[in-house]
Amino acid sequence: MHRRRLLKGLLALPVTATFAGCETSVKREDSEKSSPPVSGTLQIVLNGAFAIVIQRNNRNRLRVFSPSDPRHRFYFNNLEKTQQDQKKNYNFEFLPDGLALHRGEVRVREELKDFHVRTDRWCQEDYFITIDLPAPEEIGFLPPLKTVRFKATGKEGHIAGTYVLQYRVADMNQVRMTLNDGQEDIRPLSCADLVERYTRTCSAMKDEKVHGSCVDMVKRYPEICPEGSRTFFFGVGLPSEEADNGHAIQFLNDRILDSFPKLKTQLQLAPIVERAPFKTGALHGEMVPAVFSADQPRPRLLEVAAIVDCKFSGPIVDFP
Repeated sequence: MHRRRLLKGLLALPVTATFAGCETSVKREDSEKSSPPVSGTLQIVLNGAFAIVIQRNNRNRLRVFSPSDPRHRFYFNNLEKTQQDQKKNYNFEFLPDGLALHRGEVRVREELKDFHVRTDRWCQEDYFITIDLPAPEEIGFLPPLKTVRFKATGKEGHIAGTYVLQYRVADMNQVRMTLNDGQEDIRPLSCADLVERYTRTCSAMKDEKVHGSCVDMVKRYPEICPEGSRTFFFGVGLPSEEADNGHAIQFLNDRILDSFPKLKTQLQLAPIVERAPFKTGALHGEMVPAVFSADQPRPRLLEVAAIVDCKFSGPIVDFP
């Protein structure tokens, strides 16, 4: 009789009391739930060779991707540590937990119109990097834009080197990104922390010109990542010390656009013809290959370096 009472008592206990390994997880969740909600803004920074697909038939969710390239390096939040294993895929998911979900159209900045396009054909592959996300409030960019020339028409267009996805957050305590089906759980950085990491990376650059332009770029970050907000940082492309003027165009034309056969003729780029230096001061002159390297619509060129050197990103595609 006493045995039956004891067994009933054990069955009534919470699972966490009988499985010690689950206890920490439950306590952490309870702790997060008891913390007061912290609202704010969050930016996802996409530095380098990423394309963005707005899935119109799936609540405007985004899939961001970058195909594989044996020369590319990949950075996530830690700008001093690179992921280079091309045999491994990195599949991230930005969960809706804590977000003030955006249910309307995704705003795409007007300045990005040259590479904001629509298609009904998307040939997905086993990409090196994929990031699945809820619909953001806006797709913006870190200025200035890069001037390029379309191969088919010879017309000029402007393309970003860094996209910025903006979200409103109802409770920052719950915001998280998962990697490879939940194997890792990652929290966002503060914008101040990202700037500090960027500054440390810049200080390690041996080339004086590259170091100076990298520091100049750090000063731009408050434009997209104001104090008090949080961020996830993704970077992919060649390392800054590997100069290859044709790589960014070749990667866009031959790898990214392979996913969008109907857009290939429309968006393929002609080779960059470097213009003569325009002498206006210490930080202006000949073009330096870099993700953030850019010129204004006419001839003034701006030298700016970054962590990776892919010069510019891929298209923003409405699908279908």
